[in-house]
Amino acid sequence: MLIYDMVDTRAVYLNDVAALVWRLCDGRRTVGEVVVLLVEAYPEAAERIEPEVHETIRSLADLGMLELI
Repeated sequence: MLIYDMVDTRAVYLNDVAALVWRLCDGRRTVGEVVVLLVEAYPEAAERIEPEVHETIRSLADLGMLELI
């Protein structure tokens, strides 16, 4: 997935994991809810999901693509 930031005129490439997290970050879900949804969908990767979600959200926030509230 490629997200284009019109303000900073840059494109940000999201790998498959980051794209899933991006789609689930709709302003209504908590980080914990995103983790639960992904663990339910991918139980074989349950141990890796929480740290990957936190890392992805932190990276997207650092890039200005997400606002943490």
